[in-house]
Amino acid sequence: MSTSLHDHLRSWRKRFLHNLIIDNLVTPVSYDEIASVQGVGLGRLDMSGDEYQKWVQRFFPAWRRRFGHLQHKKLIELFATHTLLDPQTDDVFMDAAGGGNTYLVNLSCSKRYLQDVGISQELRSHLGNGIEYVESDAGDIPLPASSIDKVSCHHSFEHCRRIRTRCSYWRCSVC
Repeated sequence: MSTSLHDHLRSWRKRFLHNLIIDNLVTPVSYDEIASVQGVGLGRLDMSGDEYQKWVQRFFPAWRRRFGHLQHKKLIELFATHTLLDPQTDDVFMDAAGGGNTYLVNLSCSKRYLQDVGISQELRSHLGNGIEYVESDAGDIPLPASSIDKVSCHHSFEHCRRIRTRCSYWRCSVC
């Protein structure tokens, strides 16, 4: 890490976030670099079409009140993840670190899990009984190996208690 960047981060940390620890910096990778990786498929996600608007209406019918506009970054993230994961009715699906921005209630899967460090009674009442609730650290979910088919995980770093826990976006057939 360059000295000036390191000094800038240290200064920012001292002024704003006394408990911030940065273990890694993420840098962008070019399209060509990603395309050169064996076994990685690339495609484009159309955010302007009817498919996106229909998805928003289905999974977040009160989107105007909640997000304000269709181009809200959270809606785009959730749509992109849903499209990539392509949940099916026979899948066991987990929204890790899901909290209030989950679309599980409108998802048709054989089993649905909502995982978060804490899940309020109000959220449980809103989502209902058809969802399994798992209160845990996102980096240490107490479920048996191979029990989840697909996992959606957004902005999860604050949901990991251990400093060295690594959280990322996952797409897997067996976790």
